[in-house]
Amino acid sequence: MNGRMIRDSDAQLALLDALVFFTVILALCSSMVAYVEICETYRIDDYGVKAIDVSELLSVFLRTSIGASVEIASGIDIEMTGRESMADILMVVCDAKLSGVDEKFFAPIPSMILEALVGACPSNIEPHLVVLDLTVNPPSEILVLENAPCGETDTSAASQKMLDHEGRPFLLVLVLEPALGLHDLGV
Repeated sequence: MNGRMIRDSDAQLALLDALVFFTVILALCSSMVAYVEICETYRIDDYGVKAIDVSELLSVFLRTSIGASVEIASGIDIEMTGRESMADILMVVCDAKLSGVDEKFFAPIPSMILEALVGACPSNIEPHLVVLDLTVNPPSEILVLENAPCGETDTSAASQKMLDHEGRPFLLVLVLEPALGLHDLGV
């Protein structure tokens, strides 16, 4: 009789362990579902430009690669494998422009850079990237991707100073503004 009692109490303990385990899993799953619902409620699209850390976006963007091989076939013959960072590619383009290389030799590169930048932003945000030459006073625009933002909209901006391979300083300025779509015009 003593052996049967031990087996019965082991079965009860196993059933109690399973019940506690099921309760913990149920509580964990319900908290995860609630967290997902909270994340869906507060999307970047609802808060616009101010919800994005522009300096972080610029930093991440400059560390990404273009992902495609490109060749600048001019007097300087440069081949990019697609693994170079955007910062390196921007510096090559700026150096080529300052060296007097005709823009037709590297024409696809700015559009590829802009495509990557637009892909990094939410659909309701329009990015503008300007590269300024700091060796002249006042600084001059070397490269402008997209038109300059309208001064009347709610914008956010970040900048980063960079040096090319010769030590010339450049200033990269990223400006984000709400995209103006046809739905905004009442169409």
